[in-house]
Amino acid sequence: MYDETEADTRANRIDPVLAAAGWDVIPGAQIRRELICPGRIQTGGRRGKSLACDYVLVYKGHKLATLEAKRAGLSFREGIGQAKDYAGRLGARFAFASNGLGWYQIDMTTGEEGELALPFPTPEALWALAFSESNAWRERFGAVPFETGDGKPVFTGYPPDFFDFIIVDKCHRGGANDESQWRGILEHFAPAVQLGLTATPKRKHNADTYGYFGEPVYTYALREGIEDGYLTPFKVRQMASTIDAYVYHPEDEVLAGEVQVGDVFEEDDFNSRVIIPERELSRVQEFMDRIDQRQKTLVFCATQDHAALVRDLINQVKTSTEPDYCQRVTANDGTVGEQHLRHFQDNDKTILITSQKLSTGVDARNIRHIVLMRPIRSMIEFKQIIGRGTRVYDGKDFFTIWDFVKAHENFNDPEWDGEPLAPEERGHADAPQDLDDNLGIADDPEGYDSVTQEAGELAGRAADDEAPPREKIVIQLADGKARKIAYLATTTYWSPEGKPISATEFLQRLFGDLSGLVADEDQLRATWSDPDSREQLVAQLEDRGYDQDRLDDIRRLVDAPDSDLYDVLGYVLFTTPAKTRHDRAETVRDAGLVGMDGALKALLLSILKAYENGGEAELATPKLGQLLVARYGSVGEGKAKLGELSQVKAGFKQMQVALYAG
Repeated sequence: MYDETEADTRANRIDPVLAAAGWDVIPGAQIRRELICPGRIQTGGRRGKSLACDYVLVYKGHKLATLEAKRAGLSFREGIGQAKDYAGRLGARFAFASNGLGWYQIDMTTGEEGELALPFPTPEALWALAFSESNAWRERFGAVPFETGDGKPVFTGYPPDFFDFIIVDKCHRGGANDESQWRGILEHFAPAVQLGLTATPKRKHNADTYGYFGEPVYTYALREGIEDGYLTPFKVRQMASTIDAYVYHPEDEVLAGEVQVGDVFEEDDFNSRVIIPERELSRVQEFMDRIDQRQKTLVFCATQDHAALVRDLINQVKTSTEPDYCQRVTANDGTVGEQHLRHFQDNDKTILITSQKLSTGVDARNIRHIVLMRPIRSMIEFKQIIGRGTRVYDGKDFFTIWDFVKAHENFNDPEWDGEPLAPEERGHADAPQDLDDNLGIADDPEGYDSVTQEAGELAGRAADDEAPPREKIVIQLADGKARKIAYLATTTYWSPEGKPISATEFLQRLFGDLSGLVADEDQLRATWSDPDSREQLVAQLEDRGYDQDRLDDIRRLVDAPDSDLYDVLGYVLFTTPAKTRHDRAETVRDAGLVGMDGALKALLLSILKAYENGGEAELATPKLGQLLVARYGSVGEGKAKLGELSQVKAGFKQMQVALYAG
């Protein structure tokens, strides 16, 4: 017995018991080995340990039980935890564990459990235990075998009036056109109420969907989703530069193609007609310097070649030591690109992907930055790209759109966040197909077509098969010109009314909100000088939508990036000139620690240094305990060096009163 493997125990001891109960012969009964989850995605395309259930007992289409097997030399109790876990994940009513010698049963609904005396329950017996109350509809439903892949349309096994209500998700993806297999299902169950769901507005290629389902009975706008908390808000940084357009001058070197002096190139021309590598490098360097490079970022490029160039530039300027930090995912990248996409969709991964084809169907919820390095050709595509960042994720308060191509002008279009567009008639054969298909990815995260043609060449223009390919112009800027490229970043914020607002409007709103919280400068100073009352004020600001990232934006807006938030709020409310944290700390070091010496003074000086570098967050009450542990090994050791904690806390607060005294 002790020499048996688990496979031996299953074959010689467990399988015969299940067979005797009829699990391999009774119609409608099945025994499956089921993959619970494939394992966590890890670097290098590896996965962590997968979970698979030894036996899943299925009857009439319902997963009734899980059974975890252990070899005879182990106790059957070793499998109980796994059996319960798998039953919970699969929604099975019962869990069993066995080593072929002993058997254990758990009812996941009632919580009853205990050793099981053979014989093992038959399919009918287990069904009766799971569903003690009879249900004619469930019996009828279970009488039709589930689709197995042999023979597609099993739905005909159900009578047309079997279902009362049918929901068709993503109904724009051809479910209602005359040639679709879905159409046959819908027509078969014509007596049922049919509800179509789509996140894609009307347009010419899903006009038949609207023709079938009719006009929407309910619409839910992006603005509403953001305000209701189902979608993540965003801000837009408008990245205007001195090289947004380019006029050829003979001082620049033409490396390929032909160009005339005075030829003008606009945004639409770059990377499709003309390539200036220094221009792309300046854009990459600009946003890489501004973002937290550990955060998930999605970059949209003009062509596959452009995506490859941007990928390489990002990897050249990155601070990460990861060689695969940034990857391209386009039609040409095939199965390798598919793996990069799967890796990117892990919310814990921070790989930055440049792509031409990811405006739809990318379920990566933790995207914090979307970088637009190509013009957006349509309002539909613009909405879809924005949608890549609106996925909600814990700790994600907003995402940022870095707009190098004036895409923010779409916000002023009446179609933005308005009613769905009216459907258009189908175009001729060489018109663009459904945008989702052009981009190579279905709306669901599993869809990825690695052989789809390049999206940029399909979206927005018909192909001209007759014309020979035109050589792109490649220009190298004259020495020194690249260093003179300058950027002006303007931030646009999302208002509660669902429209973008300027930085000035944003500050005006802050002024109004602050006026209701702070009466005068003395109250602000008193509140801010005490770490506990300061924390309460910051919490009130967060409740009004001013989280830490937005408050940091305000520092930049008032040109006080190195100032305490106290100075920023004072400037907004009372136009008080802002001091730097360094100046405040110097004042305290010179005259604000009177009466303190020795170890306590050294501790407070170290806190001041941390404040200079990290800001007012270093002055929070919990930070004091953390610092004591870090400096002395424990709070107890800190007391031994410094004296009573009450004395330490008093000095901590006295220092802060001095810090904000003037």
